[in-house]
Amino acid sequence: MELLKAIRTERESRKTEEERKAEKVTLLASHLAFTKKFFLEKEGQPFSIAPFHPVFCDTIDKVLTCQIKRLIINIPPGYGKTELAVVNFIARGFAINPRSRFIHASYAQALALDNSSKVKDVIGLDGYQANWPIRMRLETNAKGLWRTTDGGHLRAAASGEPITGFRAGILAEPGFTGALVIDDPLKPDDASSDTTRKFINERWENTFRSRLAHEDVPVVVIMQRLHVDDFAAHLMENSGEHWHVLRLPVLIDGAMEPPPGDVTVIPHGLPDGPLWGEKHNLEQIKVLQSAMQVYAGQYGQDPVVAGGNLFKTEALGEYDELPKLKWRAIYVDTAQKTKERNDYSVFEHWGAGFDNKAYLIDLVRGRFEAPELEKTALTFWAKAKGMDAAPAHW
Repeated sequence: MELLKAIRTERESRKTEEERKAEKVTLLASHLAFTKKFFLEKEGQPFSIAPFHPVFCDTIDKVLTCQIKRLIINIPPGYGKTELAVVNFIARGFAINPRSRFIHASYAQALALDNSSKVKDVIGLDGYQANWPIRMRLETNAKGLWRTTDGGHLRAAASGEPITGFRAGILAEPGFTGALVIDDPLKPDDASSDTTRKFINERWENTFRSRLAHEDVPVVVIMQRLHVDDFAAHLMENSGEHWHVLRLPVLIDGAMEPPPGDVTVIPHGLPDGPLWGEKHNLEQIKVLQSAMQVYAGQYGQDPVVAGGNLFKTEALGEYDELPKLKWRAIYVDTAQKTKERNDYSVFEHWGAGFDNKAYLIDLVRGRFEAPELEKTALTFWAKAKGMDAAPAHW
């Protein structure tokens, strides 16, 4: 590690003034370039770049250039969101404007304070200081609050803690002046608690929004989806604000339905397949899918209520013998492809009882090529028709 650091220091010392100026321009203009350089210097190893990182970083660039004011990024856990959208976002914000004022919140105080320390670690790097010699005021050098000698600050706290007395951004100053950065405001264990979700959701109206120096100060929310009524859903549907939304599910499988609310969906332009094959390949994703409700939210970024969004499992029952039926019908939904990540073809035989209940009589589900699909359809139809010879009440 020390040898690598010495080599990097030697390389830095040999750069010409023109090379330094050109690099500084690049680092200020590109979040991906900024992250790559300082992650290597801080961690001693290269930042692993996934196919989604360019669109992620381009989106962050638009926040720092004041093109996006309200941003939600939904991404699976463990995909580098905190490194990119909290640590390096705030560190680069201070490079753009050393007077920047940030407020950062996460569901746990320990996480927020750890992120605060990591931001300071980046700012303290030799390569960072060579370009932007930012200094901390010693009287406010705690993890939860520190200030720069230029008048900037970072206030870090748990999402449910008081943050009165501090503002994100600066009033009456043009350009980027800071941001409110919220990283996973609700922990997964609390997602099923209506009381806890409501408390965190209401923090937008009663706390977070009032901490902005003015309405154009950016707000960045980075979180995995946990519930149909989580913080992201509340912002999109109930905040009255227009949000840009970047949704990155663990498996890209065609276009996702746009979320409800006043939103602009940021196109990711990624091909079908795993979002980051080195993290989760198709086989590993199939294992994640075995816990469908967790997968739909935390990994698919499209949460469902317990039992599904349409049918509730508690309303479903079983029968030992079919009752008298008014009529029967077959419903079919066929898929056009048979690859593992494509939808299934489904055949269902339903009956309507005189008791005003619906009865699922038979079901076939699978991935079929055209000849097998036709054969399956004919077999399913013949089996259903065979019920015509059954007892008269059918």
